[in-house]
Amino acid sequence: MKYALIFEGRIVDVAALPFDVHESMSWVPCPDDCTMSTHEYVDGVVREKVIEPEPPAVPQVISRFQGIAQLHKAGLLDQVNAIMADPATDPLTVIAWNTVQEFRRQSPIILAMAPLLELTDEDLDQLFTLAAGIEG
Repeated sequence: MKYALIFEGRIVDVAALPFDVHESMSWVPCPDDCTMSTHEYVDGVVREKVIEPEPPAVPQVISRFQGIAQLHKAGLLDQVNAIMADPATDPLTVIAWNTVQEFRRQSPIILAMAPLLELTDEDLDQLFTLAAGIEG
């Protein structure tokens, strides 16, 4: 039978012992597939670890179409167009906006536009993630 050695509430060793042990000896029964990396000790029981999936990575590049489509869906496209039409907007920003074929998450134009649109980093991540799912 396989046992897990418990110390301070954690599995510190797993072994197949040729004899039965008493739980007072800090060894508790565990499944045959038990390992220190795949199992945990919770509420007096050895169980398989619950591993939360990693959140999907935020796309770092989206197409121009995807970016504009997502800005439209989010109700932000009119604001962006107004900023680009404003004579006070840096001409290089306007040229970049009008000519880029893709938007990069960390590009100067994206980082400059975010505060003007009152977008946080999390908002930008969400916009890029949603935009990446748009097919054109």
